Amino acid sequence: MKRVHFLFSVLVSVLLLSTSVNLSAQKRLIVKPSYTGTAVDTFATIKLAVAAAGTVSGVADTVIVYDGTYKEKISFSRYSSPGNRSLVLASRFILDGDTNHIKNTVISGGGIVQSSQNDILVSAYGDNRNTEWFQFVGFTIDSASKYGLYLEGGQVANCILKNSGATAYIPYLFQGTRIINSKIYNNIGPAIFAFSQIGSDANSPMWKVENSFFYNNKALSSNSERDDRGGPWNQQYIGAVIWSTNSTKGRLSNNIFYKNNGDNIISSGGDRTTDTLDVFNNVFYKNNTKTAYFMNWWGQFGQNNYTSRWYNNIIDNNYTSATNNTNSEFAWGDGGSNGKPNEYYFKNNLIATEFNTNKGQTSNFSTTFTFNYDTATQIIGVAQFKDAVNGDFSLLPTSPGIGAGNVNFSTTKDYLGNNRPNPVRSGIDMGAVESILAMPTPAITSLQNAVIGGKKAIKINFSIYNNPKVDSVIIYRSTASKDTVTILSSSGTYSKTNRKDTLLNNTSVFTDTSSLVNATKYYYTIKSFIKSGLLTSEASKLDRITTRTATSKVSIPTS
Repeated sequence: MKRVHFLFSVLVSVLLLSTSVNLSAQKRLIVKPSYTGTAVDTFATIKLAVAAAGTVSGVADTVIVYDGTYKEKISFSRYSSPGNRSLVLASRFILDGDTNHIKNTVISGGGIVQSSQNDILVSAYGDNRNTEWFQFVGFTIDSASKYGLYLEGGQVANCILKNSGATAYIPYLFQGTRIINSKIYNNIGPAIFAFSQIGSDANSPMWKVENSFFYNNKALSSNSERDDRGGPWNQQYIGAVIWSTNSTKGRLSNNIFYKNNGDNIISSGGDRTTDTLDVFNNVFYKNNTKTAYFMNWWGQFGQNNYTSRWYNNIIDNNYTSATNNTNSEFAWGDGGSNGKPNEYYFKNNLIATEFNTNKGQTSNFSTTFTFNYDTATQIIGVAQFKDAVNGDFSLLPTSPGIGAGNVNFSTTKDYLGNNRPNPVRSGIDMGAVESILAMPTPAITSLQNAVIGGKKAIKINFSIYNNPKVDSVIIYRSTASKDTVTILSSSGTYSKTNRKDTLLNNTSVFTDTSSLVNATKYYYTIKSFIKSGLLTSEASKLDRITTRTATSKVSIPTS
C-alpha cells in the first residue's frame, strides 16, 4: 500500500501565537519525560503540570510538553478553584512550527484501562460556548481503547488523532469545540467525532471542523450499547465519521474525507429551526460510505426543523459499498406528517454521479420536505486531483470545479491557508484546495484537415466547461512550437452561444481558413476568457497537424 502523506499549515502556529496565546504574559510550565530535577516549573508528567496550572483566575497558563510518549490521563476543569481557569496545553510545535513535534509528542492509551466515562485520555470540562479557554495544540493521541478526547468548548489544533475507539464507543466527543488543521485516521466507533447538544437557546455557538484530513476511519451503526458520557445517546446511532445531534450548530469547511469506511461520512439532525449544518468546500473522495444521512426524525417525530447547506463540495464516493447501503449518496428518514420540513440546500457542488433526490431510507411516515437542488450550478463530473493517493488534493488545471464555486458560502482561506478566491475577481474553486486559476484550462480534442468552399481549412475541435461561464475563446496558430506553449499569432475568436448550463462541457468547432500553406505543420493552442477578458485561462496543451501537399478538389460528373 502506498504511503499517504498529510498536509499541515505551519501558519496556524503563528496564528495561535499572535491571536490566542501570549506566551510571555502567563506562567509557562514544562513537561519533560523522565524528569528528575527540582525546578518548580518543570514536571515529569503532563498530569502534574496541568494540576499546577490555572492558579490565577482569568489567566491562561501554558504547559509546553517535550517530545515523548506519555501514558496517562489528563483532565482540566475551568471551574475548579480559583475559577475562571484557562489553559494552553501544547507540544513544542507551538514554539517553532516544526511538525515533527506533533508526531513525536504522543499521549498513548496503550495498556491503559478505560472502563468508565472518567477514563478519557484528555478531557476539559468548562465553557462549551468558548473556544479559547482550553487549547490543545500539536499532539498525537494514539490507541485509546474507548475514549481519546472529551472537550466542552475549547479547540484542537494541529493534532493527530489515530487508532482509537471501539464499535460501541465514540473516541472523540465535543461540545461547541473547534477542530482545525488536524488529521484523523484509523479510528473506529458508531461515530468518530460526535458533537453533543449545547443548549436550547437560539444563540448557542457553532462547532467547527476546518482544514482537517479524515482517512481510513470506520463508523458503524450501533443500537446494542450507548456511550456513557451523557448526552442524548438513547437513540440508535446512525454511524458516521461526523455525527451531530439536535440543539447544535455546526460547520465543516475545507476538510478532506478519503477512503473512510462504514455507514456515512455525516449523520446529523435537529428539532429546532436554529439547528444548522453548513458543509462548505469539502472533498468526499473514494469513501466506502454514503456521504450523509439526515436524521430529520431526531427528538421526536414531527420535530424536524433544522437546515443543512451544502456548497462548493467535491463528492465522489463508493457509496454502493456502504455498510448501511442505499442507492444514493444521500439518505434521510421520514419525519412525520405534522412537523415542519427540514430544508436542504445543494448548490455549486461537483458530484461524480447524479444522486436520487427523491429516495428516502425509511418510510414510516409520509411527509414532504424542502430539497433545494440547484441543477444550474451543480456539475456532474469527476474531479482531477494532482496526487490523491499521496494526499495532494489540489485540482489539476484541466479539472472541472475550478472557479465554479459560490463565494458567498465559503471561507476566506483554503485547506493550505491560501486566499480565496484566487485570482481575486474569479469565483472560488470547489473542494478544499484553491488553485491559482480563474477557470479550467480548455482542451483541443482533435485537429482535422478539411476543404471549405474550395479553400484549404483546418477544423479545430475543442471543449470548455460551462461553469464558470466563458465569454470567448481565442485560437492561436504558429508554424513553430514554443517551449512556453505560447503561440504568437491569433487565427480567430470564438464566441460561445447556445450554452447548456446543465451539461458538464460543450464540444465546439472553429474552422481556420486563414492563409494555410500546403505541406506545412501548424501548432494550435487555445485560451478561454471570462468577465470580458479580465480573466484568462492557461493555454491548452499544444496540438499540431500537417496540411496536405495539395488541396483536394471536387470532381464534377460529366454525365
